[in-house]
Amino acid sequence: MEFYGLENYFSFACLAGACPSTCCAGWSIQVEEQDYHRFCQLERQELREDILRHIQKRDGKYFFQNRADGSCAMLDEDGLCRIQRNSSEEVLCNTCRKYPRLFRMRQGILYFSMAASCPVVSHALWQGKMSYIHGEESGKRCSIDGRKIPISRRAWECFDRQEEKCSLYRERIGKRGLFWDSLGRLFDILVEMLSELSQRERQPWEDWILLYEGIWDAGEGMHCMDASEGKDFFSANGQKGEPGEVLFSFFQEWGERWQDFISEYLAYRFMGRQAMVDEEPEETFCQSMGEAYLMQAACFLEYWNRGALSEEVICGWIQRVYRLCANGREGERKLRQRFYDFYQEKSLWISLLF
Repeated sequence: MEFYGLENYFSFACLAGACPSTCCAGWSIQVEEQDYHRFCQLERQELREDILRHIQKRDGKYFFQNRADGSCAMLDEDGLCRIQRNSSEEVLCNTCRKYPRLFRMRQGILYFSMAASCPVVSHALWQGKMSYIHGEESGKRCSIDGRKIPISRRAWECFDRQEEKCSLYRERIGKRGLFWDSLGRLFDILVEMLSELSQRERQPWEDWILLYEGIWDAGEGMHCMDASEGKDFFSANGQKGEPGEVLFSFFQEWGERWQDFISEYLAYRFMGRQAMVDEEPEETFCQSMGEAYLMQAACFLEYWNRGALSEEVICGWIQRVYRLCANGREGERKLRQRFYDFYQEKSLWISLLF
């Protein structure tokens, strides 16, 4: 069988109790029917009753119940699953057993990726340690450039077209001014999305909104995108301690590193979304760029608030943004439309992030 995917897929190892996050929160974890019937037949009565007591049926499908904070009812306080603690990984339902692995057959070719909501995956992305593999029907395997995967080709063609056009805007729109102006658009999107989130998932985004409101008040009147005469509004007018200078410092300190990450993230998402989601290449382009900007914007607010950033903080936001963008079909649909409509001129995404 021919396949394309992440080489990291084969070497993945769960951090279990050492995981700083949890895959058992913020999701509706579906239990496939065959797994439900298997749970009903478990020999250990105490475990069987514990599992069945925390499964509910909705719209003809089975799901693990969630607590008020969004965590799975089978999750213990130390972050470990009671099913896995009292049995083995093989006893888990298919949804939990395969996480964070993703796979789908498209036109006879198998594609596989991994969810960036997992800390192992988010750190690999940030560190530039994602690699891709192609397997032929003959059994031959070889490494491949993520940009060369055929299913991603049309999304990259869209990227290249927008990159050619964006030079027209770079001459009159400063990148930092565009970044600042676009924060307001993100604010509107997040306010709208809060109602879609569980209590546990909502808290960091509510904090994000409070930080945004604080920095917007501090920098009121600075949202200018005019870069006439070669001047960038922020570099020309920022004063010490003000948002303008902080933004300037953020790009000086982290700009190159973020560009490397975004290039890595686009290769990962272009393949993943074109393989796993039925959407047009331009939708994949806008969605992926929107996710990358949301990650960068969240980290800028952290930088403004803390005066510094760490890999743990950055990867935490990569995970949260991914979870937000995969928060059920309705939530994903809303975000996809909002990111598609974010700019009427799509090449502004390139000006913003590169």
